[in-house]
Amino acid sequence: MSFRTCPICMEAVESRGKFLTCGHLFHETCIDSWLTNRTSCPLCRNQELQSPTGQHPGVLDQPRRDDSIFRLYYGA
Repeated sequence: MSFRTCPICMEAVESRGKFLTCGHLFHETCIDSWLTNRTSCPLCRNQELQSPTGQHPGVLDQPRRDDSIFRLYYGA
């Protein structure tokens, strides 16, 4: 099993991780706390995370599949 590191607390994300629409992964509690005061990704500063209703549509349970990431790694 591979673990990723939450960039907010620097601990391994073993479970209960959340992906933002930009593809970055965080602990659920870390990113929820971050998004209560900010409307951007802590890493790339993507601003498309906050809706006018105050909900966070930019938070996903699974990573978004993006062909551009495939092209970046494999030169496709």
